[in-house]
Amino acid sequence: MPHRSPVKASSHPRVTLPRVLLVCGIGVSTAVAAPPTQDFDLAAYRQLAASERARGIAEGRKALAAGVFADAPRQRMRLLWYMGGAAVGIPDPDALQEVATHLAAMESQGMRGAGSLAGFLRGSLLLGLGDKGTGLIEVLNAANHIPDDDAELRAISAAELCRSYALADQPARGLPHCARNTRLAEATGDPFAMARANYLEASVRSNGGDIPAAIPLWRAARRQFEAAGQHTLAGRAAGSLASDLNASGRHAEALPMARIAVEEGRKAANPISVCMAQGQEADALTGVGRHDEAHAVIDAALACIEGIESPAVLRSLLVIQRRILAALGAEPGELARIDARLSSLDDALPDTEQSQVIESLEQRYLQREQALRIGELEQENRQKELEIEAERQRAAALEQDARAQRLYAIGGAVAVAALASVLLAVGWGLRAQRRLARMLREQAYRDVLTGLPNRRALDERILSLAVDDAVPSDHALLLVDLDRFKSINDRHGHPAGDAVLVAIAQRLRSLGPADGLVARMGGEEFVVLAPHVDASDATALAERLRAGVADDPIALDDGTRLPVTVSIGVAMARASGGDRIRWMREADTALYAAKERGRNRVAMAPAA
Repeated sequence: MPHRSPVKASSHPRVTLPRVLLVCGIGVSTAVAAPPTQDFDLAAYRQLAASERARGIAEGRKALAAGVFADAPRQRMRLLWYMGGAAVGIPDPDALQEVATHLAAMESQGMRGAGSLAGFLRGSLLLGLGDKGTGLIEVLNAANHIPDDDAELRAISAAELCRSYALADQPARGLPHCARNTRLAEATGDPFAMARANYLEASVRSNGGDIPAAIPLWRAARRQFEAAGQHTLAGRAAGSLASDLNASGRHAEALPMARIAVEEGRKAANPISVCMAQGQEADALTGVGRHDEAHAVIDAALACIEGIESPAVLRSLLVIQRRILAALGAEPGELARIDARLSSLDDALPDTEQSQVIESLEQRYLQREQALRIGELEQENRQKELEIEAERQRAAALEQDARAQRLYAIGGAVAVAALASVLLAVGWGLRAQRRLARMLREQAYRDVLTGLPNRRALDERILSLAVDDAVPSDHALLLVDLDRFKSINDRHGHPAGDAVLVAIAQRLRSLGPADGLVARMGGEEFVVLAPHVDASDATALAERLRAGVADDPIALDDGTRLPVTVSIGVAMARASGGDRIRWMREADTALYAAKERGRNRVAMAPAA
């Protein structure tokens, strides 16, 4: 099929990155019944669209024409989402336009969130074609219009933002969204969802240059896909793994992975996957000195990509071709022609106006998500505490009843014992109610696991600084994040992870400023608020906290001494112009700068 310029459309899967072919929709089966009926197997179709994209589009069109899910708009919306993902993966602009039109119509008919899915598709396609500014604006606009009460669509927005920032070459911004996507995937208990989360995080880390962190994530995703019987998706993970192994100089390891990816791409009739994997095969062959074989393979890959509109894939193949030709001693003119072609494929970077819109949309999205997450955490904490208190009340009531029975048996005064029991129970009940009320007030401002103040308490303290500051002075915000915390949970179990969080909380509290506040933001992230300090003192404090964690391994209950490190981003209030959201955002940006520089270090946000 010829591929024309893109219309409005894009994906849940989508186009490719130079070294990363990002995985598409979630599925659990491998076949779909035909012709479609009202018994249409949506889970099977989900997998079909992810692995055999052309067939997925054809089956999706049949289902739509047959009226499948005409009376079930939620399922129809999912069908369109998976079909759109298949269309982006080829890519097929006509199918993408068809899907986006259907979704827009559903939104106009009252199906909230359908328009956001269409926006994700449009933005993803634009990003894949190199229009980073417009693509990111589309995706962020879509994310900002997801209904607050729709957990499924919020999870999709996390995954799409994770992936979109990778496509836009802004991996540091993508990592928080990847972390949220991973948390949501873990909450489902679905191994396939976790495989996909690992794949997406690997993509972002790879694009950010953190290849040592990406490689084990690729391997984990490949194993998880294989275990779920998703061989096509495991093949794509193998191709991405080959890319990073090549980038690490491990060409002998990369070669079999690339060939697995080629084979699986051919089985699934996914030409773009085959083209990408052939490029990695050629790169690996060059790395092991088999230049003539590499030349033949890269020529096949470039022939494969002809007619497919995917500049990122073409660019990556041309880079590999140039490397091979240079190794074969090609003439300078031939290399110059490749360089000229590469220059013509440069992405359209966001202009100043687009960057400002992107920043505004991102802040709006993060502010809303943070508020929603705080509410969720507080609700979870409240429920846990109420359950605990209910058990306490039940135990106390049983004890009270037993005491009354003992009094009756000993004294024989039935009426007196009964009256005493009632009076005691009433008095106890009133005390329990007062205690429960105090508990609920306390927990609204307290993290249950660590006992630290929570985000709500932090916000109120920040707001109080402006009121209490009779003499203007600067304040520091230190965002502290545990390095590779997921590996602690994976290797030692979640109880060990909880113990580490509690120990870190105690350490930060003991080393933090006496007049400041140490709070837990959620997950493995903490905040230290240091009032009335300058940038130099804030940096010194951050270094003291970092060293206080790194220099003293944490003792677990089994006697293991576990080395733990943290990365810290520091931002000053004055530099943020008094904007609380901007202040937090700058600390977050500095934190991810510390992560990108190798972890276990401190980074300061630039002064205004």
